[in-house]
Amino acid sequence: MFHFGHAKALEQAKKSFPNTTLIVGVCSDRDTRAYKGKSVMNEAERLESVRHCRWVDEVVEPSEVPWVINNDFLDKYNIDYVAHDALPYADASGQAGGGDVYEPLRKMGRFYETQRTEGVSTSDLILRIVRDYNDYVMRNLKRGYSRSDLNVSWSREKRLQASENVRQLSRHVREQQRLVGTRLEAMRNGILANMNKMARGGEELAGKMMRGDMQQEVAQRANTAMNGFVKQFERNYQALESFVSQTISRMARRRAREADLDAGAAAADEAPEGETPPRVSTSSDDVPSSDAKAEENVVVGAVAAGRRAARGRAASAPEVAAF
Repeated sequence: MFHFGHAKALEQAKKSFPNTTLIVGVCSDRDTRAYKGKSVMNEAERLESVRHCRWVDEVVEPSEVPWVINNDFLDKYNIDYVAHDALPYADASGQAGGGDVYEPLRKMGRFYETQRTEGVSTSDLILRIVRDYNDYVMRNLKRGYSRSDLNVSWSREKRLQASENVRQLSRHVREQQRLVGTRLEAMRNGILANMNKMARGGEELAGKMMRGDMQQEVAQRANTAMNGFVKQFERNYQALESFVSQTISRMARRRAREADLDAGAAAADEAPEGETPPRVSTSSDDVPSSDAKAEENVVVGAVAAGRRAARGRAASAPEVAAF
């Protein structure tokens, strides 16, 4: 599998000498599977990847590239040096005597050493995929690949789906916890801000009262409250006066009617036989008796006295509020 670590090694080889021509050979799939193992990219894909690298001047087809480089290959392509990193590359083919495939080139003085790029290699990339295998399988299943395309059994597919659902639920719960925590923090900050504002307002009010700045304002508010109380008291007294006056008038008229009826009955009993009894007037609804008038005058006088007392208190109210 071609990656940027290979590209950086090719860059070093290209810049090793002035006017360098960089020739890159790509091994065949047959040799790669036989001596190294199954590859991620096939020979055609590796060939195109190398051909599109900016540092490469010429690419040798896989059919022309031997697994262990020999003198015939070097002479055919006029190669002066073979570039690779310093780590030994095991000879699985046995063509180099079972040791490092680049050892004969070192002995001939035609080996150029490059530096490896730390943190990236074909094995590292494959290890990343294997480590997160379940995530990549689920991602491809969601993209429309079938489990047969991914070489996954039915039971493994269901286990992966269940595991993915659990992870999604966990992420949702954590997100909700974060949102609730954020809202609670905002509420707490709002409450603290309001409390601080109230405290500052209380301090300012206390300071004004201590300096006497609020004395006139408090006196005005007290006068307004007292005037309102007195006006309400007068209205209540007027309502009470009207109610009592009407009640007494009704009682006086009722008593006058009862007295007239009693007088008429007594006159009828005392009149001689055959003589028409004297007529007693029952128009007391319009003219109340002297007793009823006396009672009404007494109550009206009491109500009037109460109203005068209320007016007297209202007149003295400002003196109470002026402190």
